Amino acid sequence: MQSIQSMVSNGLAMKQHNVKPVIQQKSVSPEVAALFDQLFGELKAIFPAWAVSGADESQIKKTWLKGFLDNGITSKAQLSHGLRKARQWGKPFLPSIGQFCQWCTPTPEDFGMPTHVLAFREAISKNRFPENEEFSHPAVYVAMRATGSWAFKNQDAASVEKLFNRNYDIAVRRVINGEDLSLEIPLALPETVFVKASKETAASRLAEMRKNLKRGKAA
Repeated sequence: MQSIQSMVSNGLAMKQHNVKPVIQQKSVSPEVAALFDQLFGELKAIFPAWAVSGADESQIKKTWLKGFLDNGITSKAQLSHGLRKARQWGKPFLPSIGQFCQWCTPTPEDFGMPTHVLAFREAISKNRFPENEEFSHPAVYVAMRATGSWAFKNQDAASVEKLFNRNYDIAVRRVINGEDLSLEIPLALPETVFVKASKETAASRLAEMRKNLKRGKAA
């Protein structure tokens, strides 16, 4: 089955050559055509005032296809998640493509996990004796463990929060994708790497610095 991203790319290329949208071409697989027909069929059912803007369905489809590509919405699972959110919106008008794309991106709360802010607060309060604590979700414990007790004790708040959020992002992504949460989270690479120079290199650089200083004084 042709991927959604591939189909969108083909559609934009054909638009530049004044060709009908790819979803109308006979060469497109029935599965792909059915996917988008189903999507817009459901959107029209959810939002009965969808045509209030006056734009026809083919124009809306072209706009939304481009929006999906721009926002990285390329899987059926993402679209399904967006439709679930759309059914809860409670308004008759079609949302903007940006709003729908936000709905297509799951948040931790959608899977019973706390927000990053609440998860970090929980990690701060429970990192000393985690074996005696109950966590709101295993992802919080996994991210806290990957961050390490040393970081909580010795790093400044901003640094440890940044590291925790990075680890929590990985844990959340694993939960959303149904991956094994028990696997170790790889260590974060340092932002700056220092390489110790050899004695010869250090002496050469020092001589160059002195030479530059003398030139500066002479000027």
